[in-house]
Amino acid sequence: SSPWAFTHAVHPANRRRNRYSNVLPWDRTRVKLETLLGGSDYINALFLRLADKTYIATQGPIPPTIHHFWAMCFNQAVKDNVNTILIVMLTPLVEHDIVKCAQYWPTADEPVMRLGAGLKKENLAYGDLKLKWRASEQKEHFMVSRFSLTSGSVSKTVLHYYYGEWVDAMPPSRMGPLAALVQEIDRARKACPGLVPVIHCSAGVGRTGTLVAYDYFTGLKLLPHSEDPVFETILALREQRMMMIQTLQQYHFLYGVVEDIAAE
Repeated sequence: SSPWAFTHAVHPANRRRNRYSNVLPWDRTRVKLETLLGGSDYINALFLRLADKTYIATQGPIPPTIHHFWAMCFNQAVKDNVNTILIVMLTPLVEHDIVKCAQYWPTADEPVMRLGAGLKKENLAYGDLKLKWRASEQKEHFMVSRFSLTSGSVSKTVLHYYYGEWVDAMPPSRMGPLAALVQEIDRARKACPGLVPVIHCSAGVGRTGTLVAYDYFTGLKLLPHSEDPVFETILALREQRMMMIQTLQQYHFLYGVVEDIAAE
């Protein structure tokens, strides 16, 4: 089949799992949910690999996919044999009166979210999965929340970084928050080798792609020997997820990042 096929994403049973009908994962890079007999393993999420770094890029969950999102996070942590799940959220819940992402996590007022009923109904694994709020702290640039995600006797710690000031389709207005987020990703990777960060905005292409490229470039000891590392990196990302880095402004921002690194 074609490397650009997205047959699972457009299957009639899976269409309602997509936030946007035109932003879909390729079959060959998509993340698969752990299923029982007859369940659909589809989620609008995929693996991104740049050099030695791996990420999961996904859309902002919609109400019918909240349980899929958490089952994916739990399953990935089980497969990678890590105790920590790191999620970076780069969109506000609502922007210009348009809902960009569902509120997919519990709060201090209602600290427990039970996810099992939906998973059981759709023949997906982890039919007793539950998410419990532990703590939230407003830092300078973002809100950090800690949850525990549990199935059976296995529990994983979730670190959730919520940065809601980045406007859709634009580059970040300030460097500080991005640099701080990348530091947190780096710290988590060092503390928990094998961890795969889960990054999302609303569609999971523009802001998500910009952060992933920024993390990649700022983590390099040396820029690659290439006439145009930004073009090559965006091409590599787009081969893995359509529409990565959405706009000219985001593209331009990354050239600025690379110029700063080259000047150092």
